[in-house]
Amino acid sequence: GYSLFGGLGKELPVTPDDFEPILRFTVCSDIHLNNKMNGKNSKRYASLFEQSYEYSKNHSTYNSFDAVMVCGDFTEEGLESEYKVFNKITEDNIKPETKLLVCMGNHEFIESRNDESIDPFANYYKYVSEETETHEIINGYHFIGISYADNDENFNEKLDWLDEELKKATADNKDKPVFVFQHPHPTLT
Repeated sequence: GYSLFGGLGKELPVTPDDFEPILRFTVCSDIHLNNKMNGKNSKRYASLFEQSYEYSKNHSTYNSFDAVMVCGDFTEEGLESEYKVFNKITEDNIKPETKLLVCMGNHEFIESRNDESIDPFANYYKYVSEETETHEIINGYHFIGISYADNDENFNEKLDWLDEELKKATADNKDKPVFVFQHPHPTLT
C-alpha cells in the first residue's frame, strides 16, 4: 500500500511509549492538481488529511492535527480551475482547528509563462491568500513560508523580509526551532 507518511510499501515509524507530542503537522509539495476532482493527485491530496487526522486521533494524550504546509506546485499550471480543485479538496477535508500554510512553487507560474498578459499571483490571491509569504505561530512554534519572487526562479527580492521574520522568531524563543518552508530545497542539501 501507499502511505503518505512512510512512502510506497513502508510502515510508519514506531513512536516510543513515553513520547509526548506538543505539535503535529504534515508537509507536502508537488501535488500537481489538475481540474479533475477524482484524479489520482486529487485523491492523494484528500488522503493526506484523512491519514493525518487518523494518525493524530490515535494518540492518548495529544490528538490534535495542528497544521498542513503545502510547499508549492499544488497546481499543475496555475490555472484558475486547478486552484478551485485545491480549495474544494481542502475545504472538504480540513477541520477548523488545523491551519493551512501555503507557498507558491514554479508550477503556479506556468500559465503566466505561456501567456504574459496573465498575472501569476492573481489566482493565488483570489483562492489562497492575499499574501504570498506567511509567518504563523502554532503552539508557540514559528512557521515561515516564502514563495518565489515574480520570476519563479529565486527569492532574492524577499530575502530582507525573510531575515526580519527569522529575527522576530528567534527573539521570541531562542530554544525552539523555527520551521521555514519553500518550494525548492536549499542548494547543496
